[in-house]
Amino acid sequence: MQDFFISIYGFLHGVHPPDWDEVYTTTGFFLIVCSFILAIIYYYVLNKFFLHWFKMKRWFLIMLINSLIVSLIAYGIAISKLQTAWLDGDVLSFALINLLYAAVMYFIASCMLCWGSPRAKYTPLRFLVK
Repeated sequence: MQDFFISIYGFLHGVHPPDWDEVYTTTGFFLIVCSFILAIIYYYVLNKFFLHWFKMKRWFLIMLINSLIVSLIAYGIAISKLQTAWLDGDVLSFALINLLYAAVMYFIASCMLCWGSPRAKYTPLRFLVK
């Protein structure tokens, strides 16, 4: 799993010293976990109790929240593991890359979990179908 995260983060973040390997692995784990937890909350909690939460606007809002959470976690992990300055360019670019990866992972999690939702079965795919 470590090689998978190193290759994915290396694609946009470039080649870095081996001390980044633990940062990539830990952040990748949180990326997957946070994305699936927020997708579960969206499809099985919010859409079950709130009738108007199955719209695309709300789906994008949860995706943005997921991206911000993952990006902040990635920033904190990189700062703590690498012991770098708060405004290090590599760490900031890594946090921005996680914004993109979190959005992609949330889309993947949504496609996997949407079919069991009572009201939002087609929410992430609605714009593709029309």
